[in-house]
Amino acid sequence: MKKKRILLCVFLLCMLAPTAVEFFVYRGGYIDVLPWAKLLVHFGVPILFAVFLLRERLGDMWRTVLRPWPEQRGRGGMSLAALVALLAGAVIVGGYMVLGAYVDVPAIARDLAVNGVTREVYPWIALWIVVVNPFKEEFFWRGFVLNRAYHFAQTATMRVVALVGTGILFAVHHMIIFAGWFNWWQFALATVFLSCAGIVLNYVYLRAGTLWAPWLVHTVADVALAFLGFVVFGYITL
Repeated sequence: MKKKRILLCVFLLCMLAPTAVEFFVYRGGYIDVLPWAKLLVHFGVPILFAVFLLRERLGDMWRTVLRPWPEQRGRGGMSLAALVALLAGAVIVGGYMVLGAYVDVPAIARDLAVNGVTREVYPWIALWIVVVNPFKEEFFWRGFVLNRAYHFAQTATMRVVALVGTGILFAVHHMIIFAGWFNWWQFALATVFLSCAGIVLNYVYLRAGTLWAPWLVHTVADVALAFLGFVVFGYITL
């Protein structure tokens, strides 16, 4: 019992690792190393936790992440993921078209430029956002955080808490970057939206029994966000 409590405490600290790195590196102005620091933390922390603390073989850990509940496969999980992915893309682009007039887009572009994200380099950043970011984040937030939290939970109520709580933590992690972009009601709305997105991604992962389901949703959502980045930097006019 004592060992399990220690593992749970370490796990809770591990859950906060990407958010801590995001805060200190981004707020410290070390934007050049931020992508690589996040890449290291998102993959390194789950691997170290599984291999050194749980004594799992690396191959077994990967299988647990990618297909934690294989009995769920073939029950419409990927179809659900495709539907949610299309809905997510439509909501992101549609939300911008409806609320974009209330957002100070030039201020966002200036904030990004201060941190090294300029119009010239943005196409490369967009490529990273679409190709690398979805799998990196799904590996950590669904494959590690939700997966382990679900197995630590002993009751149905605790599993609901894990599903909702990790979804909200997923939102908090992202809002560190967005904090200076919006006024209070826009920030609150973005936080609620991202929390709902995290919870939905959690549900899709549980329902489909494979990491590729939330990865599909996340990828389409990031494609929509990358598209809006091209709007912000003046490549595209809506």
